Amino acid sequence: MKNQSYTQIERNHYNLKSKKLSEGIPETGTDFYPQYLQSWKTNSHRQAYNKWFELATSTPAATILDYCSGQGMHTLKLQNLLPEAKIFGFDISETSVELGKTVAQSLQLSSVPEFSVQDAHKTQYLDQQFDLLCNFGSLSSLEFQKAISEIKRVLKPDGYFLSIETFGHNPLANLKRKLNVLTGKRTQWAQQNILDMEKIEKIKLQFQEVQVYYFSFFTLFIDFLPFFKKTPLLPFTEWLDQKLFHFLPFSRKYAFKVVFIGKK
Repeated sequence: MKNQSYTQIERNHYNLKSKKLSEGIPETGTDFYPQYLQSWKTNSHRQAYNKWFELATSTPAATILDYCSGQGMHTLKLQNLLPEAKIFGFDISETSVELGKTVAQSLQLSSVPEFSVQDAHKTQYLDQQFDLLCNFGSLSSLEFQKAISEIKRVLKPDGYFLSIETFGHNPLANLKRKLNVLTGKRTQWAQQNILDMEKIEKIKLQFQEVQVYYFSFFTLFIDFLPFFKKTPLLPFTEWLDQKLFHFLPFSRKYAFKVVFIGKK
């Protein structure tokens, strides 16, 4: 393990994760995508998820890249919502990409995303190829500045970079991340490279018109409750979170999730 690079560790981590996810589902993958859609309806961080899709679908874009697309579920939902767009997705995890391809075949979409295995720091895409680049929580798995440079390279002039990330300032969330490392749910590299205010400021220096949206403070505290107790409380804690971040801007630093979009 000590001789492995962090990229190898991340690849192995997500290969194993995708292998576990694919166990027990039909070879056609017919149930996987509906289960994904259903799971986000009651997920504690659904507000951030919904905001990401709202921005992705309202930003004019003929060509879209899902940067580090994992198992491809977000990519497939984007394609379903934007059938006229040409959408690409890639990931360093071969198992994740294969799972995405399997599920894509089962959905019989009129347009299918083009999935491939690539390194996020040095992709095979052309310069200025994409109108919109979407990322769903992958920056902590990468070398931040190398990733930002590659994102800017493949974006068209006036293209947009959209991302959702966990934020690194909340003590409770940071404790949970350390426990996730111990239980194998997260790698140490990712735990140590979570997005923070300093990186947000760097993004603002490299992109124009950056807008940042903050989610989950009180909601984080009910995440530990059983499903049947947590679900009825979600609308209230979501409302409370937004009131907190609006009236007490200093509290935004302690949000669990952020969504941001910027123009090249």
